[in-house]
Amino acid sequence: MLIVVSHTFICRDVFFLLRGQIKSNLPVPVTTDSLKNFTQMIYLTQINEAMTMKSISDWCRVHSSVDMIDPTTSQV
Repeated sequence: MLIVVSHTFICRDVFFLLRGQIKSNLPVPVTTDSLKNFTQMIYLTQINEAMTMKSISDWCRVHSSVDMIDPTTSQV
């Protein structure tokens, strides 16, 4: 059985998924100007990605072994 999914359908789902993630942490712009909305959403997705990466690195830092990194050289 072959299932074909429309690219537009997937993009719309990804957009709403990203928008939901952004809404939980940042104020989402309300505008009727589609170009302004697009540029603001790109900016907010970059901010959201940076916040996610910081959270992941903080979690890894807290849960990593203390003996894993040499404090004098900061090398593994």
